[in-house]
Amino acid sequence: MNESSIGNAGVKPMLDVIEQYGSWNITNKHWSGDSWKLEKILARAIVDLETPAFLSLDVTPSYFNWSETVITVSVGNSGYDERLLSKKQSRARLSEEHFEYQEFDPFKDYKKFMSTAFTLLGANATTVDEEVKRIVKLEEDFIGVDIAVFDPTDAKNIKRDVTFMTVDELNNLTSKFNWSIFFEEVLSGTNVSFSVASKTKLMIILPDSIRDVVNWLTDQPKGLLANEIMWIVVRGFINTLPAAFGKAREKYFKSFVSTFKTDPRWKTCNQFTDSYFQHVTTLLYVNDHLPEGATEAAAEMFKEIKGQFIDGLEEQDWMDNATRAQARLKLTKMREWIGFPPFIKDPAKLNKFYENVSL
Repeated sequence: MNESSIGNAGVKPMLDVIEQYGSWNITNKHWSGDSWKLEKILARAIVDLETPAFLSLDVTPSYFNWSETVITVSVGNSGYDERLLSKKQSRARLSEEHFEYQEFDPFKDYKKFMSTAFTLLGANATTVDEEVKRIVKLEEDFIGVDIAVFDPTDAKNIKRDVTFMTVDELNNLTSKFNWSIFFEEVLSGTNVSFSVASKTKLMIILPDSIRDVVNWLTDQPKGLLANEIMWIVVRGFINTLPAAFGKAREKYFKSFVSTFKTDPRWKTCNQFTDSYFQHVTTLLYVNDHLPEGATEAAAEMFKEIKGQFIDGLEEQDWMDNATRAQARLKLTKMREWIGFPPFIKDPAKLNKFYENVSL
């Protein structure tokens, strides 16, 4: 890895990303919210930067039918570090035990980290602390939104916590947020032929929490939201920036874990490469480590095991006919996901998959 090249590039690549994704007033004193659209910024952050700011979107198996794949919407996150909340609560308990009030700012180290990062990016040193205070207050307020806890292992409450809604129904749930624009932006620039129509059924995790978060979001100042979203992005790319950023983050984390040490940059590079080019890195592994015929052998083994399970159902005398029929249906519908997607071994198809990627 060329460390000197990263140092020579400085902060320009990060500033270019910030400008491309809506900008902010931290380093752009001419920032204006006139063309800034919340739905589009959140969508692009998820798709291009893998940053689920406030809202999260994914394609997952349905909780009610694992053979069905659906678009899933859930609550995302902010830049707020949950360890700060634990630290704040621990200090509060300590003060109560000693029957005294102690002035304590659990955000001190976090604010310092954020201020340092902003200053390194070129923020005005005389105003940056005030902007940091506003961002941290926004993150505190977000934590204050009544967001339920979703437990995917809690089968008893899945039907309560997960529902299917159309885009029209989502728009009615959160009238100030245009989900149609959000989904159009998600698919914009992709080679996916699928479109999210107004009647498309989406799996919504904790719909009441989605409503509360979106209603809260749409009441916040655009400039403050832009600053927060870009801060989340910057935090995610800290280890790709010049060394001073990593040192600032390491100092911050050491306020929680004294032994914390930043991962070497090559490891971050590997993680990003694997994240954005998973099929390519999978092919490298397959070519080096997977013998010819290994996937076919595993598929045959899977087929044999499944057949044995189906045949064995007749021997389970504790099952009635209806239960046995359902078990047989479930086994029959079980999909085979073995090894790797076969198309990655076809150069033309692999290139086609990444044809819209710009480097």
